[in-house]
Amino acid sequence: VQIWKYDDSTLWTKEQELSKTYSYTGNGDDENWFVTSLWLNYDGTKLIIGAPNSYTTDSYGAEMGSVKLCDYDSGTWSIVNTIYASDVDTANNKLNFGCSISLNNDATKMIIGSKYKIYIYYNVDTSDWSYSEGPTTEIPNQTVHSSRSRVSMNYDGSVFAFGYMNDSDNKGSIQVWSYSSDNLNQKGSTITGTQDESNLGISKFELDISGDYLVAGEYGISAANGGSKWGLWKYNNNSWTRTL
Repeated sequence: VQIWKYDDSTLWTKEQELSKTYSYTGNGDDENWFVTSLWLNYDGTKLIIGAPNSYTTDSYGAEMGSVKLCDYDSGTWSIVNTIYASDVDTANNKLNFGCSISLNNDATKMIIGSKYKIYIYYNVDTSDWSYSEGPTTEIPNQTVHSSRSRVSMNYDGSVFAFGYMNDSDNKGSIQVWSYSSDNLNQKGSTITGTQDESNLGISKFELDISGDYLVAGEYGISAANGGSKWGLWKYNNNSWTRTL
């Protein structure tokens, strides 16, 4: 992972590089530190690096995944901790924990995706990275689990969304949830792709600051049916309505 900084002279300068050989404190070793997801908080002092293809220990199987927690202090980035899924010893092989990640504005909440579950972590003390695990939610209707989930969290971490693939038609789906005091409640109905092969929820999507707007892409639609497209959904009266 390369970290770059922009200065007043309109130049980008590579500040540091973090790699799998970089020493860090934490539990376990990763045998395959393959980075596919990143998230930087709003003031540029906290960085999450997802390594969904990594191992934990041989007894847990391949591609269980992990997440690196990085902190910026006195001009230097350090990997200060590593998180593994709490149920890694009982989860199915190729959990791919860390395949997608999102962080709220002050780094007190983060959401981590995998093939089978969405994991929430919280930290009331932003001076360190000693997160506690919050609730998890199962990914529905994904019997084969051939695709990894995507996640997005709004500005204050009170709303999050996760996308997943419907194995029967590949339309794809996105669910939006509210998160408060360790309680999870689905916000409106599930948003589904407009047609077969839409891949909604696997393409990129994001919530706005309030969590009442969602923008998402659909990339698998054939040219004959209009080709790849994007859409904007608005939440109102307990339902999501596509406005664009």
